[in-house]
Amino acid sequence: VGMSDSNGTGGGRAMGQLRYDTAPGVTNMLFATGFAGSASGKADNIRKLVDAGARVITDDTAFIDQPFFQDGVVEQAVDAARDRGVAYFAAGGNSAREAWEEDFRPTSGQALVENFDQNGGVDTRQFLGNVPSGSAMTIITQWDEAWNSSLANGLTMRLYTAPAGGSPVVACGGACTNSNAATIPEVFLEYRNQTVSSQPLYMELSRANASTAPHIKAVFYPSFNGLAVEHPTNTSTVGPDASAAAGAITLAAVDQADPGLDTAESFSSRGPLPRYFTAAGTRRARGPHLRRQPDTRAPDGRPTP
Repeated sequence: VGMSDSNGTGGGRAMGQLRYDTAPGVTNMLFATGFAGSASGKADNIRKLVDAGARVITDDTAFIDQPFFQDGVVEQAVDAARDRGVAYFAAGGNSAREAWEEDFRPTSGQALVENFDQNGGVDTRQFLGNVPSGSAMTIITQWDEAWNSSLANGLTMRLYTAPAGGSPVVACGGACTNSNAATIPEVFLEYRNQTVSSQPLYMELSRANASTAPHIKAVFYPSFNGLAVEHPTNTSTVGPDASAAAGAITLAAVDQADPGLDTAESFSSRGPLPRYFTAAGTRRARGPHLRRQPDTRAPDGRPTP
């Protein structure tokens, strides 16, 4: 039983071959695409697999713009599958600890601008790395308000190719990243380097309301090696999506040649995952619940026919 991509890479077929190698007695496999146009479409496909009799689901896909701080529609569908006796195995992701988060830190004299320096200095533009020609970086930034609620905070993210001065190469408040900017606590930007040389990339964050200091989390998804976050917090990157669900068995990647099969790959996403809100959007009175994913590990680098 499987869920994987349908973008022509053969990922679904490869997963099916590996599953058969693991359990050669399997006589029936089902497939549903994990990229069904939206997270809601993926959640619906999970329900369809369960209704069709799936007992084990494996999943290596993710909608990376889903909530960081509460369970979205996919996590809820995974939990519902678990409640019906389905074992749901989800790949934890390949983002190592490529994330940054902290409570909003105002810059002296610029109360609306984030100060990334954690050591008493001032740095309003955090260096992220050098983006090679033809490569791209996606950055998703969220803050701790409930999804689909009336927001008290607002953030604007700007990306620059210089540490000071100049105009942003990409800039966005909520309005240009989703159609529900008043209710979705997220900004989502992609920078694609279309120049002939490598370009440094810096991020800037500003808030709309100086009386609030939201907790902010940014996760970086580079299409290249060499991310070099200037002020790293080395926090969690598992999920969002199925790998963040309480009902999932979330897997770290281990090289199949590792003698003990017990050392996670350097690129494998790490946890734990904070959940500030219930699935219904109620803030947890006792503070964030930490979900201890990944749960276990699985080998990568296996050949397929």
